Amino acid sequence: FVSVDYRLNSEAAFPAQIYDVKAAVRFVRAHAAEYGLDPERIAIAGTSAGAHLAAELAVTSGNKALEGNEGGNLEYSSSVKACVDYYGPTNLLTMAPEMSTKLQDPAQAAETHDSVRANESILLGFVGEGQGVGTLRKVAEAQDKTSPYWKMVELAKLASPVYQVTKAAPPFF
Repeated sequence: FVSVDYRLNSEAAFPAQIYDVKAAVRFVRAHAAEYGLDPERIAIAGTSAGAHLAAELAVTSGNKALEGNEGGNLEYSSSVKACVDYYGPTNLLTMAPEMSTKLQDPAQAAETHDSVRANESILLGFVGEGQGVGTLRKVAEAQDKTSPYWKMVELAKLASPVYQVTKAAPPFF
């Protein structure tokens, strides 16, 4: 068992966090013999934000845009054989509208997940009022590629594991 630390959204915007997690997997693989580990049997697990990163790592094996250079060991793969995702976000653009009203009313969900103060918005680098994931969702729904926020829509999709799933993804629990 290895516990992975990564930069929080208060320290750096995405993709810094996935770079850190992938660097940790590469480090473990590079030092597997030293620690008595099988480098071909690495799985990842996490809860909440950690599960988001676990899922993101699991479905982005080989995605150069999300590999980063952190930690070195770039000759080693950051892929994993399995992922255990305990309630991790999979689509940053739809968390508020998909929130169960048994957990939060729509106004609370919008503040928690769509506003500039939302962790998802901070993760993507938003800082100003009138910005946030709610704005991105509207731009994405309109497919407004002329919007100054379109690149942020693409970043939100890149940061959302659901958009990265391929046949090569490992098993999930």
